[in-house]
Amino acid sequence: MALNFTSVTFREEADFLPTMNELNSIKRKIDNAESSNKKNKKDKEDPYEHLFRKVKDTDEYDNFGRNISEQRRRQNQIPWTRVVYSKKFY
Repeated sequence: MALNFTSVTFREEADFLPTMNELNSIKRKIDNAESSNKKNKKDKEDPYEHLFRKVKDTDEYDNFGRNISEQRRRQNQIPWTRVVYSKKFY
């Protein structure tokens, strides 16, 4: 495929458009790629599925759209320690 007219006279067909054979070959390549991707996706599971929790109907949201129940769940997974700061007297 050329990007401009290559003929001196403009009576001939434009050279920048793909021919029907090129279009058919591109379409065939796309169809083959889509069918092979569908087969591979069915065989493989999502490797990152364990990182994302499914959205539940029981989730609570605040006025800004933040998921409060998910935040509580994440906070409870981390062991917290209480830290007490005291003022030093020299």
